[in-house]
Amino acid sequence: MVKVSRFYRSVPGFRRIKRAWRSRGFGIHSPFAFRFITCVLRQRSHYYGYDRLRSLAEGRSEFLRAALIFRLVCEFVPDTVVVEADLPAVISASVRLADSRIRLIESGGMDVLPDGSTTVMLICGKITPDDADASQDSSAGHGLIDSIFSQGGVVVILDADRRSYLSLARRMKFGMSFTNRRTAIFFSRADLPRQDFEVNF
Repeated sequence: MVKVSRFYRSVPGFRRIKRAWRSRGFGIHSPFAFRFITCVLRQRSHYYGYDRLRSLAEGRSEFLRAALIFRLVCEFVPDTVVVEADLPAVISASVRLADSRIRLIESGGMDVLPDGSTTVMLICGKITPDDADASQDSSAGHGLIDSIFSQGGVVVILDADRRSYLSLARRMKFGMSFTNRRTAIFFSRADLPRQDFEVNF
């Protein structure tokens, strides 16, 4: 069976076909992962905040990212969201539109969880492979990422190459990660099995 699996991995286009297959929920046994992929990541319905986000976004790509953040906030309902300061303003706007009660912190780099936070979502722009491989003491913000991983929060990397994604995924001790080869989402809930999914969204 292992030899057959390795053979298919060497077939050109196999990963792309498998990603498309998984994106529709096939082969996914976790009820949480199935619902999250099909009803949140790949949700195509119109949300109440989308018109406002379209007016704020500069182009379709920026709107799609903001809409994804909007859906993630609605799904996870964090009490605190930390947004990297140099991200487009529409990203912070999508958090506020999703839930005005959330404490929104725009920060250039933090290394500890904000005081009084129980559920934190961190939204970053880009993490290089060197940053992802660095220890928490030598990389700004990695103390925060490790704290979120240990306390059941959510980390969203909007521009994560494959090496960075795999490096951060290895740091998780429990929970699930999802990537479309560009955006990476890590949800470290202790009651979820440790799994990684590459899907289209």
